[in-house]
Amino acid sequence: MAKHVILENYTFNPTTKTVVVTGKNIRKEQLLLITNVTANASYQGTVLYNFSDPALGVAAYTNAVNATTGTETTTIVLNYNTGRY
Repeated sequence: MAKHVILENYTFNPTTKTVVVTGKNIRKEQLLLITNVTANASYQGTVLYNFSDPALGVAAYTNAVNATTGTETTTIVLNYNTGRY
């Protein structure tokens, strides 16, 4: 299976620990990693989600399609405390 990096069409709200990807439904089993590369640009960044680490999991995961526009969205609520970003 090919891996894809999503660099655009997402929003991140650190207060609610929520990442919303617009224009794409991502199945949970396809999501491997979410990082904050701006947290420490001198290396790979801070891992916010890792599929293989229960401590870096998700609290909620939702796929939806807007009935009017047909726009797909994936909403991910992280376990990681993002309040400091």
